[in-house]
Amino acid sequence: MRSLAGPLGELHEHAAFFARARELRLLDVTCSAELRPAALEQLPQLEFHADNSSPWIVLEDAYTRADSGWKLRGNRLAAQWTTRQPTYQAAGFDVGPVTASSDETVTGFIDVVGQLLSGLRPPLAGLVVILAPTILDDSHALLEDLTALLADPRLAAARWILLHDTTWTPRPLLDALGPAALKCACVLDPGAQRGDLLALMAAPTTPGKPWLAGPQGVELPAPAKPSRPPDPALLREHGIEPALLDEGGDLRRELLGSALAASEGDLGKAIGLQAAAVSRAARLNLGDAVTTCRISLSSLYVRAGDEPAGLRELDACSVEAEQQQRPRAACQAQLAAAMLHTTGGRGDAAIQAYARAAELGQAAEEHLLAIECWRLAADVAVRFGNANVAADCLRRSLAIADTAPPEVVAISAAPEAARQLASIYANSGMHADAVHAHQLADRFEAGEPEAGANAR
Repeated sequence: MRSLAGPLGELHEHAAFFARARELRLLDVTCSAELRPAALEQLPQLEFHADNSSPWIVLEDAYTRADSGWKLRGNRLAAQWTTRQPTYQAAGFDVGPVTASSDETVTGFIDVVGQLLSGLRPPLAGLVVILAPTILDDSHALLEDLTALLADPRLAAARWILLHDTTWTPRPLLDALGPAALKCACVLDPGAQRGDLLALMAAPTTPGKPWLAGPQGVELPAPAKPSRPPDPALLREHGIEPALLDEGGDLRRELLGSALAASEGDLGKAIGLQAAAVSRAARLNLGDAVTTCRISLSSLYVRAGDEPAGLRELDACSVEAEQQQRPRAACQAQLAAAMLHTTGGRGDAAIQAYARAAELGQAAEEHLLAIECWRLAADVAVRFGNANVAADCLRRSLAIADTAPPEVVAISAAPEAARQLASIYANSGMHADAVHAHQLADRFEAGEPEAGANAR
């Protein structure tokens, strides 16, 4: 699809130039949310560029007002370097060790990066760090920290790629760096998206095989010989509704038509087509696809100004998924409802939805999701001034972390939850419990099996 290939191609060109031009200190990437996963898959591959001699490290930790995340980034950097060391040594590259810092500020992260740089030996030279915070709610503070990173003489050999959404750009930093900075826009073009949708809707499909679409203006070749109709019982045995072979093309056109209508501002038409897609997907027993369609329908109701209808759709979606024993799908619906309640200022309802999402995530054995849902419930409680509820939610988050595999906990929101709990304890004068929670966060980040000492 051209709407995707264009911006991702632009990103590749800029990143390849950045890999070669070592005088550049910063590549600033403004990225559409839809393209973020592909961008983060593409960028690290430039480490293998023929002209590159630097390790490339990706750090996606959130940057929030409660926790800037520098300690977590430093710990991840040290852990990734430890993982790489045997490979470097096997290839005959002598590199020094890196240990995590106990400093939670950007100064501690600078120390870790400095260790890494001082331990590099030829042919390795320099370091490229890709900073791509999943959450950024204090861009001013991040700008100050980035300025400190780029100004520190110990990190002169380090170069940086900052990937962020379209709502912000570090303009003062770009202006200060001048020719040492490069900017790239990896952003979807609405016109190109519309063209892609129209092309997909107009593409012919093979009878009985709606997933096969050909180019416009080109007749699809006839089968070499008549094929025997598939056995409906065999299809159902493999989880495929036989009617999908005939109705799949209609479902595709309804979904694409809804997306196109929404992009053109015709929300009434978009809702009608999406509702038709929901009904068809449910009739075809498409399971999780029904959940996705219903959540999309809910968002269209909200865009059209009918939030109650959107919430009703999400509630029905969650109930249906639970009845069908699909807890992960029900969790997704509850998460969407929680976000709507939060933006609508309904704190209690948001906390309840996040809590239910956490329970469903745990039922689906999605530890990362369950831990994060309880932490998000705590965030809402803090925002609405209920520290006791927040502390309870955080303790529940850490209780799940206690029973999850250490390697999963290390990349989860559990360390952040522990530090948030420590902050609540400290503000309440419970200093011993605050120290314990900080220690728990450090153990979680290190992935130590003994990390499962319950938060008090």
